[in-house]
Amino acid sequence: MRLRRPTFIIIVAVVLQCGVAAPQEIATKPVRIFTMEAGGGDFVARLIAPGLTASLGRQVIVDSRGIMAGEIVANSPPDGSVLLAYGSPLWLLPLMRNNVPYDPVRDFAPVTLAATAPNILVVHPAVAAKSVGELVTQARNRPGDFNYGAGSPGSSAQMAAELFNSMAGIQTV
Repeated sequence: MRLRRPTFIIIVAVVLQCGVAAPQEIATKPVRIFTMEAGGGDFVARLIAPGLTASLGRQVIVDSRGIMAGEIVANSPPDGSVLLAYGSPLWLLPLMRNNVPYDPVRDFAPVTLAATAPNILVVHPAVAAKSVGELVTQARNRPGDFNYGAGSPGSSAQMAAELFNSMAGIQTV
């Protein structure tokens, strides 16, 4: 296949630019992983920090700052020394508050999925339901009598429970 002259010039220009885009010198300052909750994200960050320290050859520090973590990371220079380990609070907080100082889509770039956690449905043995269908039937017949447990308001567990309520047409508390 013969390349036309403009295509060849573009390819040469791209190849020559690769030298300009050579990897920059890796920073020697510690890597800080900020977390938003003293729960899943913080736990996972503390589990992976020692392995990252060993593989990067730089100290990795986990810093739990609560809801301020998103703002701190959004305002940090993009030099690879500041990361954010989070669960649902990063994207849920702007839905629950008007004055969040970051945009969860615009101000962050995903790096990796570090962990997943399933949402599970269990009932106390005193509940006569032996299937999800039986539980839904009982909850429909007794609106507001069934309670669910979730880690915190706005958590993925609460969102899953509310989605379940909506999809099943039931009211649990």
